[in-house]
Amino acid sequence: MAVSNRKATFQSDIQKVWKVVTDVANYTWRSDLGRTEVLNEKQFVEYTKDGYATTFTITVEKPCERWEFDIFMKPFVKAYLKKQQAQFISDLKKALAQ
Repeated sequence: MAVSNRKATFQSDIQKVWKVVTDVANYTWRSDLGRTEVLNEKQFVEYTKDGYATTFTITVEKPCERWEFDIFMKPFVKAYLKKQQAQFISDLKKALAQ
């Protein structure tokens, strides 16, 4: 199992960051996504603009503190995940600046 952790600091209110990050249905701030699909309160799917799906299962949710999930992806996950995390952080900084 691949594990990847990223750390970033944002000059923004923690409640705003939490709301933007965890509002899966509102993905418009994400430059890499074409759509999302909420399956239930613990699972959602993100689709890239090319149609590739990634399923997320939330394993820990502590509001404004911690949001962990398992991701079901294809091989080469480590390199892909690092790239996606970098893009996510870049997009989040832009969304919080608005």
